[in-house]
Amino acid sequence: MSLKKWLAVLVMSGSLLVGSAPVWAAQGGTSGVVDAATILLREGFEALLVFAALLAFLRKAGQQDKNKYLYAGALLGLVASFAVAGIFGAAFTANMADREMAEGIISLIAAVMLFYVSYWLISKANAEQWQKYIAGQTQASLQENNVWSLAFVAFLAVFREGFETVLFYAALIPQIGWTSAGLGMGIATLALVLIAVAILVFGMKIPVKPFFTITGVLLYYLAFKFAGIGIHEMQEGQKIGETTIAWLPKIKAIGLYPTVETVAAQSILLAAAAGALIWIMSQKKKVA
Repeated sequence: MSLKKWLAVLVMSGSLLVGSAPVWAAQGGTSGVVDAATILLREGFEALLVFAALLAFLRKAGQQDKNKYLYAGALLGLVASFAVAGIFGAAFTANMADREMAEGIISLIAAVMLFYVSYWLISKANAEQWQKYIAGQTQASLQENNVWSLAFVAFLAVFREGFETVLFYAALIPQIGWTSAGLGMGIATLALVLIAVAILVFGMKIPVKPFFTITGVLLYYLAFKFAGIGIHEMQEGQKIGETTIAWLPKIKAIGLYPTVETVAAQSILLAAAAGALIWIMSQKKKVA
């Protein structure tokens, strides 16, 4: 077996391991590590794919001397995503009457965004539109010979994913703690380094569809969890009423709490997921 094939097997095996981990992780009390790893792995992987596509576009156009502007733009995007999200998070929290309210609202915002991301990951429509937009912007920059515009394309590609990542962690870290979050981020970072070497150094093609399908399902699980946690945090801060359901168990690993309010929020997500799947299947039938 060639080196490229071995790398493909290693990368996909690691991805599938992360994908199957919620079952054993929840049993071992370390589901937070898996949640943290899933977020960074998914967001980082898409940013890497877009960046690799930009490099490939320059290579085909014989403009590899402009690669340095892509790297500069990507680095600035990474720094800016953390800076802006940090400022946003500090200002957001400072204006809240209590921590429970702040964490509840952040969790609900993250739940909505995670649901949206998981939907277009599985449907592939939005991702393809984003890739086409990046390619169009790159071609326009090359035609105008505008290196700053080219750097901005790379900046935008990374900033989009980076900002989402920091927002998701703002909702997750208060629930799992910095130790679990740090371990999950470390695992995901190692996986992303391996993937980056495989793609950028060895030119390996990653089977994107199964990766996005698996991570799309995992992100929906996180959206379901954050919806329950968000409502529960507001109930803890006595901002929302609490109607107990005596027969329903409390399962923190999936954000399930025995109250009408938390169950109602998660039921809305389940209904939205069912509607999204029906829509995706109907669109595929039209194409076929």
